[in-house]
Amino acid sequence: VLARMLESPEVKRDGRRAARLHHALALTLRDEQKDEAGAIQELERALDADPQLVQAFGDLEALLTGAGKWRELEQAYVRMIQRLPKGPEAATARIALWKTLGELYRRALSDLEGARTAYQVVVSAAPEDLGALEAYAELSARVPGHAGEAVEAYRNLLQRGAAPQKVIGGLVNLHAEQKAYDQAYCAAQALAFLVGGASQEEGQVVGRLRRLARDTASASLDGELWGKLQHERLKGPMAAVLTLLAEEAAEIFVQQPKELGLRERKDEIDVQGSMLFFVNMYKYVARTLGLPTPRLFRTGEEGGRLQILPLKPPAMVAGEELFKERPKKELWFLIGKAMTFLRPELVLARLMPRDQLDAVFQAATSLGTSRFVVTADLQLVDRLKRRLERALPDATRTQKLKVLARAYCDVQQPGDVRAYLDAAELTSNRVGALLAGDLEVVRRAAFTERAAVSKLKEETRLRDLTLFAISEDHTLLRERLGLSVVVPANTPAEGKP
Repeated sequence: VLARMLESPEVKRDGRRAARLHHALALTLRDEQKDEAGAIQELERALDADPQLVQAFGDLEALLTGAGKWRELEQAYVRMIQRLPKGPEAATARIALWKTLGELYRRALSDLEGARTAYQVVVSAAPEDLGALEAYAELSARVPGHAGEAVEAYRNLLQRGAAPQKVIGGLVNLHAEQKAYDQAYCAAQALAFLVGGASQEEGQVVGRLRRLARDTASASLDGELWGKLQHERLKGPMAAVLTLLAEEAAEIFVQQPKELGLRERKDEIDVQGSMLFFVNMYKYVARTLGLPTPRLFRTGEEGGRLQILPLKPPAMVAGEELFKERPKKELWFLIGKAMTFLRPELVLARLMPRDQLDAVFQAATSLGTSRFVVTADLQLVDRLKRRLERALPDATRTQKLKVLARAYCDVQQPGDVRAYLDAAELTSNRVGALLAGDLEVVRRAAFTERAAVSKLKEETRLRDLTLFAISEDHTLLRERLGLSVVVPANTPAEGKP
């Protein structure tokens, strides 16, 4: 009777009704006739007529799973995906089917490439699905030829807040298998000293490869490499405005040594002629960072602070504690962190407190465009505007500053100055970490040294250093500076360190 009803023109014109009848026929064949093949065929016809008949698909799935017909189940999933509308209304169902298909490939069919492809579709459609991204990373790591995609997926997982121990552990293993020893070393260090929870094997990676890591750089940073060190918040129009002021209105911020309580003859060190250990480390860091070696003043005050001075040419002042015996890697971290603020995009962040920096920035931006709404003290901003107007060349003010100020107005957000200072602090930590090379030293130094310009939570600083340590940029920087781990060809390659 059901079969005859399905032949009627009236039913054929009504897809939903036809689907229900095909479904009823399938259940009759399955339960009363024990005809599983016929039931499967009718369930497929039901779904052809109405892909939204979820119960029919559930029954089809149960039949094929119960019979262990994995390849037929695979084709059923594929056909179901093809039936679904391409628009957003079916996006959730489509993603669920791809995930289920991926698990079928992985667990029942042992088809890792098929599973990887299915999860790749899920990750592209739902990048916020951390479970799918983790499965995609693991599968890409196991399928030959997809190691690069696996590394990128692991990095994305960490960026999106996945549990770091498992993610970084996966990276350590993957890098080791690919004989990317420097990356394995840096990832294992991040796990051991920044995240915690390293296994015995991961600790051994650090111990074995530390012997093969180079401590001293053989090259210097250039503008391109500095760009890879900087936090992304230092790459927008706000940082560009402050860079412009540092480069073309420097006279406003410059003072004389005596105004700072310094005596040039007594307090200044002959950097080029000095053989002091600290001064040698100071020259090495400046050279590695690609900076002109700044003047150095020594203060008799107790303390280990090193900070830049608003002098021309650039100068720094060091506390007495820094000249005492100290591990070189710790000094590299401290000096590198301090010298970061000699860069034009960062110097103003170190020379003045946040409120003053905010007023200077607002004065410059409002000088560049009338679109900017001043929120700081109007009288202070007006005074600063007049000083900037006198200091900046006409062409700079009417062209460069105008363009940058307008660009900033298009993207401005509340709290931009604080975010800029946070980014500056994180960048200085990255520089110190790159120079030190040893994240055990970095962890200790980073949390005993006072913040330079922004007091960030420990977890924020650790997270940024961790992301930096496993990044492609960090790998490139170490390679270009000559700091990478090098495993000699005749070493009985601890294939997996």
